[in-house]
Parts: sequence; C-alpha cells; structure tokens
Amino acid sequence: MKLADLSPIERMDYISRPADLLRLAPLSQIEAHKEGRLDRSTVDSLHRAIAALRALDLAVQQSLDYFGHAYLLGDDGLGLLLDRSDAAGVSGMGMGFLGECLSALGFLYRFNVAKKFGYPSRRLFQLRLNGWGRHLAELKELDQTEGFQRCLAYCRTELARRKRDYSTLVSLCNASARPLNVQEIHRINAGLDIKLVT
Repeated sequence: MKLADLSPIERMDYISRPADLLRLAPLSQIEAHKEGRLDRSTVDSLHRAIAALRALDLAVQQSLDYFGHAYLLGDDGLGLLLDRSDAAGVSGMGMGFLGECLSALGFLYRFNVAKKFGYPSRRLFQLRLNGWGRHLAELKELDQTEGFQRCLAYCRTELARRKRDYSTLVSLCNASARPLNVQEIHRINAGLDIKLVT
C-alpha cells in the first residue's frame, strides 16, 4: 500500500495502528526519529498540533472577523501554541519535524514564507491547517480536548490584547498593492507573541 494512494484521514488511521511500522521517506528528519517509525506518542503529538492550529484558526476568525485562514509564521510559533495548550512532552520532536510530518501526511500547508512578505530566511516557514486538517480535528473531536480549550483561550486573549496590531497586520498582508509594506509587517510581527501572515 502506498501512502500517496490514501486520503489524509486514511493515512492517519494507517499510522495510528500499533502493529504498523511506517517509513515516511523522503522526510528529511524521519530517519533520525525512532528509525522512521511513528508510535502512539508521536500520533498523539500530531493530534495535539492539529488541535492547537485549529484553535488559532478559530480564534483569528472570531476575534478579528477574518474569514480567511491566517498562517502561523515560523515553526517556533507551533511550539508556542503547544506550550500554551500545555501539551508537555510532544514526543521529543522538534517543531520543524512535527510540521513536516503533518505536511507530508496532508493535513497542513507548510512552506517557505512567501517572498511577498520580505523575510530573507529560507528556513522560515508559514503554516496552517488545510481542509483535511480541519476535517480530522472535527472527526477526532479535537476541539473537545483540554489542550484545544487552553490554546483557544490563550489565542483569544492574545488577539484581543493586541487587536489593533493584529487587524493592521492582516490588512497589510492582504493589501492588493505591491510591493507590500514589508517593513511594517516585520515591525508588527516582531512585537507579537503569535506571529501571522496571510
């Protein structure tokens, strides 16, 4: 069976079965992580990350009246959300590895930050759940978990505390005029805990 032949939901079910050992090559770090095997704690970590990203998505939409899907700027931002959701012990994985796994499985858009935002580092990624990630969150009722609720409360509080900055940031990122005002986007993001682009 090839993973490419499965939907993202079927992939998660496949790797969740304890008897199955799965190699996800060509992911860059998978070989170094438990010889390419995903165990129960790893799958739980993937679920916690999906729940945290879903909480951010909902908080942005509800708090900023923004009905698109904002991208979290940087893998470190995922670590922040998981810390705030009290997801201690995320299977000892780095956030880049976690994001890369979710992207390879088909639940997450994760790519080098778009050039239009003017960030020079090729190692800076933007990430957000896609439709399959949101579907899995619903299917597994991840919004019912304590971690999701804590993360949602944190995101709502942070977005409310800095609502003017976040609203300005979203407007700047969505501006139709090019080039974007990248200096202002960078300045605002530098002062925010949850860094976003659209």
